Amino acid sequence: MSIRIPALLFAAIAYGIWENPWLSMAIIGLSIPLPWMAVLIANDRPPRRKDEPSRWDGRFETDAPAIEPTRHHIIDG
Repeated sequence: MSIRIPALLFAAIAYGIWENPWLSMAIIGLSIPLPWMAVLIANDRPPRRKDEPSRWDGRFETDAPAIEPTRHHIIDG
């Protein structure tokens, strides 16, 4: 995502130097799918095999409730 602002600036500078709107539009057009491609490349991995160990080992899994009940002292009066 951070490449879009410099690409816009570079497109403006390129238009100021060469006065070619097609070059500026090409720079802007190339900056649009870059974040999408970066996410796809970052998340790309082969599917996990069945013999591959799981990262969750279940150490913290218990049957106890997350918050233990406490006694409430009631004052009659």
